[in-house]
Amino acid sequence: MDQEVLRQLVEKLERSRSLRRQLQKISPAQARVYTQDLLYHIDIHLAAHTFEPIESLWRLALRLAEKGQDRELQFKVVRKRAQWLEAQHRPGPQARYLHHLYSQLLHASDPQEGDRFKLGDLLMELGAAYAQTGRYSLALSAIDRARKIFRRLRDEYNTVAADFNRASLLYEVGQYAESTMLCAEILPQAEKHSDIFANVLLQLANNLEAMRLPNRACQFYGKAMSAYYKLHNYRQQSDISYRLGWLMLKKEHFELAARCLRAAFFIKVEIEYKRALMRRNYLKGQTYYGLGLWGVARRYYLLTLIFAEQLGDSAMVTLARHGFYKTRGDLQLTLAGAMSATSLDGERVWNFYRVPGGFQRYKTDGYALPPYPERLGYRPNPKEQRNLRNLLRDLTFCSGANNSIEAAYFRSQQQAFSDL
Repeated sequence: MDQEVLRQLVEKLERSRSLRRQLQKISPAQARVYTQDLLYHIDIHLAAHTFEPIESLWRLALRLAEKGQDRELQFKVVRKRAQWLEAQHRPGPQARYLHHLYSQLLHASDPQEGDRFKLGDLLMELGAAYAQTGRYSLALSAIDRARKIFRRLRDEYNTVAADFNRASLLYEVGQYAESTMLCAEILPQAEKHSDIFANVLLQLANNLEAMRLPNRACQFYGKAMSAYYKLHNYRQQSDISYRLGWLMLKKEHFELAARCLRAAFFIKVEIEYKRALMRRNYLKGQTYYGLGLWGVARRYYLLTLIFAEQLGDSAMVTLARHGFYKTRGDLQLTLAGAMSATSLDGERVWNFYRVPGGFQRYKTDGYALPPYPERLGYRPNPKEQRNLRNLLRDLTFCSGANNSIEAAYFRSQQQAFSDL
């Protein structure tokens, strides 16, 4: 019923008088529920990269949030536009919009207790947007202001996060020594927060490599890889292992280089197989949903959710949750409940190669990226393809230089990939 009301409101959005009459019939409590549902729908469109409907949904969410008389919800709605701009890769307009929100909140006539945290949060996001446009001095200024706010609030996590962001920006502008000193200073505090700790270790390794201290850099790359292993971040493990292999290759330590590059390659293959399974199950879910076989579709959406959570793909998590909601049948499941659902079992080691309905590993030489796009309607990420192509080139060279029995195998892999 709620979804039908929302559909009617969207249809009346361009007819202001008719919309006003409809809004008058809605209580503030109902308006708050509808606003949250609209935010979920916007997230679904962002995940699917279908941006056209978002304008209407966002405008209606603004009207409903005002009717709901909930200041926190109103702030969530206005913040959503920044996320929308970010998803469209428009950092310039995103930075201008975030600066506008920051100014409005800073000069609000009736500031509330939580507004200082919101100011800090906006400044952190603003700093990232400025960095994407190459305006590093503005980015550093925004991060410094955010840090001061979080420090006054005694928010240790966000204070350390702001320090890490500053260290990353210093690295981007070539101030490697300053970045290294800052990382070393915050490392004890970062150790309490595993995600920031891993990032700081990696930043230290990058700094040391840029300062031409490869041995020290390798030590910190190893520590960073261990930290990312505990976080189940497979992509970073693969990238760091590749970096270590490349450094060994430069030193002509071909056996060590081949070992690191081999690990990077097989982790990446594992990721791509899981990603292909995730996309395959999602497409199956969509197909069975279109055929009206909701029970079967629901199973494939659940499998998609499992893989998306493992891979940390937030967009596919959102799409899988929405699919599960669409196929809920007689389940008493609200959109809010579906959009916060999780399938992860932290104690279980999953292996999905033999999941019924999934595909198996085929005994054929050659490895290629899966045919499904990175996002619906989008081509595979060129950076990922280039990274894998370079990895295969280095791995083939090291295997040959080391007279490894695997050299022929990796040459076939390289050939298969170059034929794409």
